Amino acid sequence: MNFQDVTSAPIPKEFLAIILAGFGNELHPLTGNHGDEPCPKALLPIANKPMISYTLTWIEESGIQDVLIVCPATHREALSNYLQSDEFSSTLVVNFEAYDSNDPSTGAMEVLAAAAPRCQTDFVLLSCDFIPHPSLPLSSVLNEFRVATDGALAISLFYEASVLDKSEEVAFLEKPPVVIVDPSTSSLLHVDYSHANEEELDLRMSLTWKFPRTRLLANFTDSHVYVCRRAVLDLIVDRAKGFDSFREDFVPWLCKLQYQRRRREKFTAVLSHNIRSSPSSALRHSTRYSASSKRDRTVAPTSSDTSDDEGPLEQTLRCGALLHRAKDGYVTRTNNLYAYSEANRRVLATVLASAPAPSGKPAPSQNADSLIAESSRVGERTSVKKSVLGRHCTIGKNVKIAGSVIGDHCIILDGAHLENCILSQHTRVGEKAELIRCQTQAGLEVEAGAKFKGEKLEVDSWAEGHGDSEEEGSESESE
Repeated sequence: MNFQDVTSAPIPKEFLAIILAGFGNELHPLTGNHGDEPCPKALLPIANKPMISYTLTWIEESGIQDVLIVCPATHREALSNYLQSDEFSSTLVVNFEAYDSNDPSTGAMEVLAAAAPRCQTDFVLLSCDFIPHPSLPLSSVLNEFRVATDGALAISLFYEASVLDKSEEVAFLEKPPVVIVDPSTSSLLHVDYSHANEEELDLRMSLTWKFPRTRLLANFTDSHVYVCRRAVLDLIVDRAKGFDSFREDFVPWLCKLQYQRRRREKFTAVLSHNIRSSPSSALRHSTRYSASSKRDRTVAPTSSDTSDDEGPLEQTLRCGALLHRAKDGYVTRTNNLYAYSEANRRVLATVLASAPAPSGKPAPSQNADSLIAESSRVGERTSVKKSVLGRHCTIGKNVKIAGSVIGDHCIILDGAHLENCILSQHTRVGEKAELIRCQTQAGLEVEAGAKFKGEKLEVDSWAEGHGDSEEEGSESESE
């Protein structure tokens, strides 16, 4: 090799990773404020690590260095403090785009449109609640985008719900959308979240004409991981006022550009100035490109009889789909209370399986099926099974904890019983209290002897319920 002919110019930055770290309303009361301090969803622990740390590690392992975290303004300080702490060690370059925290209903489209000027490259859009499996590196998703010889507009990652997710608590799980793909080109053609009529599905003739051999999937969930061309942000800015959700509104709309001519022509001007170049430059970043990676991108011929939806498919407007099957490893989004509990259980099993064998016999409080932070103290004759205990927790004597997630700085007094519970940080459980399938807000105090089953215990409702109990009793008697 003639080394004089090798250029020393650095490879330009390829992707910006944009992480959405919202309020986490679906995880209430875990994300309720602790006094005046917020409890960001992104910092909720999974096996004693903030959930966003799994996303950040996944990004760093892919080779991406630049990250933009989009979060409420009130969460920025807490997230920044974590990233600058000794608990987090990384070479990532992380910046923030904060939005007004006074309106929890602010949609992803609106905040992405505001962040668009800060992104000048292709980008990866992720949610802070995605928990990947080692068998699914982010680089494999990026490579699907890189080797797309037609210059795909976007690639979406979908995952199949694992068998164990389909338990008696299936009602807590998010219902997967109806997804239609073209197997020959790995194209994502249609996504439907409405489920207005589960027995019928309306499809345009143009879709079935151009893609005659499609596959309908009803058991794959959108991971909220998308690899997109920079031009997609231009479309987001253009459509931000008409759409609220990126996943449920914008992605289904984007798919239709592939087979609706008028819609495609209308937005060609938005895309034309930012068309992706030949994939040859992107292949320099790819780790697995080969001649066999090229797929047959042939589409069905069009007819001149249809006025609205026909016309040759613009190769640069293809939306791709990458499917991760349950047999290849557990992945999930912790975007509801059941998924959060299940993720802790699954990740706990992975952590314990990879941990070195103990040198001696574990103490009764240090069961082999639980994860207990070193700074936490567990009393005598206390049983902790299949649970995660956070840092600086104090557990009394004769306490029984099973299948639960205990946040940092929690206090559980003697004789208490917890089963399948999630306690936010600084929760205090009184003596002989019994909680079954309950979740608590940070700072909640459960009285001694109290019994709750299947409750979401919040600080405000707790205070109001106990403060007004006598008054309510007198009113009922007078009536």
